[in-house]
Amino acid sequence: MAVTNGGELREWRRSRGWDVPELARRLRRAADESIAAHDGLVRMIRAWERGDHRPSERYELLYRRLGLPSGNENGAEPQPTPTRRQEGTEPVRRRTFVELTGISLAGAILPGAVGASGRIVTHTLMSSGHLAAAVTTAQNHAVRLDCEPELKTPESLSVYGSVLLRGALAAAQHDDRTTAHEMLTEAADTARRLGSDANLCGTAFGPVNTQMHQVNVAVTVGDAGTAIDLARHIDLRAVTVTERKASLLIDVARAFFQWGKYEQAHAALRAAEDTAPQEVAARPSVATLARDLATLAPASIRRDAEQFASRIGAPR
Repeated sequence: MAVTNGGELREWRRSRGWDVPELARRLRRAADESIAAHDGLVRMIRAWERGDHRPSERYELLYRRLGLPSGNENGAEPQPTPTRRQEGTEPVRRRTFVELTGISLAGAILPGAVGASGRIVTHTLMSSGHLAAAVTTAQNHAVRLDCEPELKTPESLSVYGSVLLRGALAAAQHDDRTTAHEMLTEAADTARRLGSDANLCGTAFGPVNTQMHQVNVAVTVGDAGTAIDLARHIDLRAVTVTERKASLLIDVARAFFQWGKYEQAHAALRAAEDTAPQEVAARPSVATLARDLATLAPASIRRDAEQFASRIGAPR
């Protein structure tokens, strides 16, 4: 990460003219998937700026999307932007790229811009409760991206797939199972074509990420058994970002709770906390689940469930 201490993070934020709540809002808008709620994220930012700990890879990516510059691990000064005269030394590299791919730089940028705007607008609409509009937005952007047949690069496939996944989540929250499953099916096919989760264009899209969205959609529409079955086929070792690993475990806990298997739900929540305690404590939905679990849990785990709920600040 470019900035390695809290003071520099704070100075970068202030240079943009943002207070902490405004930065939290912008980070949430830049996210492609659920992250900490606003109040929790405000607390996290202040902790980062105090130097209590560094942002994880997930939040580092969001900072970079907002303009935090990439740094040099070895402390070397960043190289200046080439002038027009200096650019004369680079045409072979640019020609080689165009000759090998058949894609102009402008053409490559267009799908990325379309996809990024699609994800951001869809996420914003979802956050404000406009689920039908979020679904339509994702569908329209996906169609536009799919109409660029000459741009089937790994990057464009990643952008296309990530828009489909965002639309599937919106459809599931809107209780539109048919659309959610259609978009998931297309996303899964795109992930197979891509072949791996390479986080191209900051999307984190790939086969494993698609499987995780399938679990989330299943539990969102109330198919607890399906969600658990899907989750069992995911290798947690393949999920490299701790917050995403915690998100999967939280979805598993939700599914077990829906199923009435409270001990398994509690175990999944504990595993999520062990993986990313800050993420778990910052999510209001987890607090609600923890409190419900403490109320309904059998005597064998009730005390532990109550202690967990109290530890993450779940209101009584």
